[in-house]
Amino acid sequence: MLIWDGQCGFCKYWVIWLKQLTGKSVLYTPYQQIHQAIEEIPKNAFKKAVRLIDTNGKIYSGAGAAYKILEKTSTWSFLISWYKNNFLIRDFSDFFYRFVSNHRSALLTITKLLFGKNPTRLQHFWIIYLVLFLFAIILIVKLLPS
Repeated sequence: MLIWDGQCGFCKYWVIWLKQLTGKSVLYTPYQQIHQAIEEIPKNAFKKAVRLIDTNGKIYSGAGAAYKILEKTSTWSFLISWYKNNFLIRDFSDFFYRFVSNHRSALLTITKLLFGKNPTRLQHFWIIYLVLFLFAIILIVKLLPS
């Protein structure tokens, strides 16, 4: 079961996307509905990071929880072993997760610009932005005096 912040728009966006990927293999529940029943995890901890309680009772948090969920997919299942076995990937992922967690409102806006408003049908607008950015760089370089 993935326990997430049900009042967070960024979280909701990506939970909808994850549900589509994982189907019924993962139960998704906002912490606001369940935190009283889980004594092992303080309510404030749920506000900082998602928690995944695996079928064996093991609890994963933050980036580790996200990678563990992706293990249920065929495309992204390799990421959990990278996270577990490579300290650089683990440290970067944990740092990046904390950054995202602290900037969720702004990142929801950026997410919608990069992927569209509908998480069930991600659009890859970021490719267009990247091409435009590269085109602008080339144009600027060509216009600079030699």
